[in-house]
Amino acid sequence: MTLSPETFVVGVDLGGTKLAAGLIDGQLSTIESLEVQTPTLSQSALIDRIVALVHQLLALPPAPVTPLRFGIPPTLAH
Repeated sequence: MTLSPETFVVGVDLGGTKLAAGLIDGQLSTIESLEVQTPTLSQSALIDRIVALVHQLLALPPAPVTPLRFGIPPTLAH
């Protein structure tokens, strides 16, 4: 991914045990990263936690965040 220096990206990684989010600048340096346990009680709790993490990161950068990226594992059938 090529970014301009004034671009900021928020990335979210949804895992089975942890939920991670990070704010990355145009030089691909991590400005801030957050990690919490993945809520498993309900989809609503999961979405609320993702939204809270993204809002925390959006409050940080000196420039607007343009893209938002998610990493979500697939469901595997055996």
